[in-house]
Amino acid sequence: MPVAVERRGALIVVSLRGEVCAEDLAEAAASIDALERETPGHDRLFLTAGVTGFRMNFMAMSRFAETRRKKNLARQIQTAVFVNTDLAYGLARMYQGILEHPQVTVEIFRDREAAMAWLGIEGQASLDDADA
Repeated sequence: MPVAVERRGALIVVSLRGEVCAEDLAEAAASIDALERETPGHDRLFLTAGVTGFRMNFMAMSRFAETRRKKNLARQIQTAVFVNTDLAYGLARMYQGILEHPQVTVEIFRDREAAMAWLGIEGQASLDDADA
């Protein structure tokens, strides 16, 4: 399964694996929205270390950003994206640039510890998994 979304403490953690396509991002968004309805206002951590490739283009990313832009959130949200490849970095930068959501700040990190520190989560053992 390319996408796993779960709430871990104060975060919604999205782990991407394998070859990720636009439909996988839509599935992740639906799962995030379901968690938001249960308990709103969680920051997000996207982990892309398990990704082997992406099957999407600018239009697919633009459509994904458009659906996210329409969401009214309970508070300001921080989204950290941990990337370990240039391709993942490029796609994350594309998303960051086109999101334009007044309640969401997206930052991209090549160091997972730095991403967690930016979110205010340091040394959380529950995040120590294969996505390191």
